[in-house]
Amino acid sequence: MNLTDKPVSTPKRSRFLNMLAGYGSANAAAQFMKMLFMLIMARYFGLEDYSDYVAAYSLASFTAIFFNLGLDTWLLREGSFQENWKLSTQKVLSLKASIGLIWAGLLIGLAPSLRPDLFGFGLLALCVADVWFDSLLITMLAVLNIKRDIKAYSVSILLLRGLKLIVLLVMIAVGSRSVMLIAGLRAAIAGGLAVAVFLMLRLDFRFARRQESLRMLRDSRAYTYSEFFSVIYMQADINLLTMLQGKVMAGIYSPALSVINALFIIPSSVYTFSIPTLSRTYHEAPQRLPAAARKLLAGITLMGIVLFAGVGLLGDDLVRLLLGAEYETTGQLITMLSPVLLLKCLEFGLASVIVALNKQKDRIFPQMIAAAMNVGLNLWLIPLYGVFGAARVYVISEVVLFLGYGIIVFRSIRQPEYAD
Repeated sequence: MNLTDKPVSTPKRSRFLNMLAGYGSANAAAQFMKMLFMLIMARYFGLEDYSDYVAAYSLASFTAIFFNLGLDTWLLREGSFQENWKLSTQKVLSLKASIGLIWAGLLIGLAPSLRPDLFGFGLLALCVADVWFDSLLITMLAVLNIKRDIKAYSVSILLLRGLKLIVLLVMIAVGSRSVMLIAGLRAAIAGGLAVAVFLMLRLDFRFARRQESLRMLRDSRAYTYSEFFSVIYMQADINLLTMLQGKVMAGIYSPALSVINALFIIPSSVYTFSIPTLSRTYHEAPQRLPAAARKLLAGITLMGIVLFAGVGLLGDDLVRLLLGAEYETTGQLITMLSPVLLLKCLEFGLASVIVALNKQKDRIFPQMIAAAMNVGLNLWLIPLYGVFGAARVYVISEVVLFLGYGIIVFRSIRQPEYAD
């Protein structure tokens, strides 16, 4: 058996915590650089030019659900039980890449024609390329997580975010103010790293047969629906703001959303790292799962309290200091959105247990309710209250989602098979 094909065993507790610390630290540093990139770009380019980028990039990120299909989360769970992770990865990559090319063509062809006032062809095309390469790279990083190759994972994610930040700083140093150039360089970095990790994993890019693709889509259906609704209630606000209030309002809201979403990486790292281990625990000794789940939820709740308090108390002043008077409203939005950090930590903890229990289908209903409520309330409140309406809706949607996840886990863990 090739070294890269070896199955992954459940690590001992001390080794698990050490790997989690390394994995979480790398993700936190990478996400901090991503957040810093957006804040520096907002300050340097100014509200008008920055808003052009936000409109294009937000649309590309939002519509990427049509080729991501929740396959990365599905791979995290299924890959934990399979020795032949390489074959599964190649199938996922080929499926995402082929559907992604169709998505890219449709989006670049339609959006500038329908709303030329919001989306320029060239800038949108570069943002689409960035999102497409980034998505394929994230799939391969999921494999490094499954294999517990934390060193390779950390180097890859830090290079992805670090090089993009360095490019922006170099552009500022030479006095370039081209949003198109920064978008193109971002896409080039994501593409180059995707190729490098592909070669490192010794993958073959072979298209899955039609029957294999259909079976994979069927098996991952619950994850597809889950990601679809997740992206809606997390990104509908910025896109609806762009459509209903214009690019400038989206540009004001975007830095606040970027800071909040950037901090998600801390509980998100716990989520993605815990799924393979919890899944194997459930598979090998179901009676041990409740105790593992309680420890996970206790730790992630404490994490959420710290994030909520820190951003709630300091976020407004820091944003005003970093971005200046032009973004005064952004600082107020940060404070309004800070409860989302606590709620999101709780949700990520509960979601990791739900996925490990193979209850992903149950997760879809609360996500669907949260997504429908998010869109409906945004359509109502954004015209009335603008960016503040969008912030209120975000918090309400997360409360609904947290309650739904909590009910699923509480009911599942009480089943007799999990008794000691």
